[in-house]
Amino acid sequence: MMRELLSIIVYLVPEPWKNPLYSGKSKHFYRVKSTTQFQAALREAWRIKYGGRAPIRGPVRIELLCIMPRPKYMMWKKKPTPRAPHIIRPDTDNLTKNVKDALKQVAWADDCLVYDEHTRKFIASGGEAPHIILKVWED
Repeated sequence: MMRELLSIIVYLVPEPWKNPLYSGKSKHFYRVKSTTQFQAALREAWRIKYGGRAPIRGPVRIELLCIMPRPKYMMWKKKPTPRAPHIIRPDTDNLTKNVKDALKQVAWADDCLVYDEHTRKFIASGGEAPHIILKVWED
């Protein structure tokens, strides 16, 4: 039985999860700056909307809609510019993993609690800004 729907819209370019990089010179791993900034922005958006809420400790279902930036070669002045399926990199699984990792300990206690996930990605329509719509169901 579905208990509650939580949702947020975050206006930023969806970022895929990237493996930490290794610096042979200083002998340590580090994260790519864009990934950490993306995750911080997502956590902050969740805290602004659901600040006093404790992380979910039970089963979770998520639905993620990623609106990617429109490439310049698809900008037309006279033709309509509707949303189109985004069929190039980044992959949907990497987008989902980054969102799940970003909201660990904020929206849910651990990302292993997410038992059902549905991710779609589209190219933005003509005047649309890139963004993410995340819906979370606590079962």
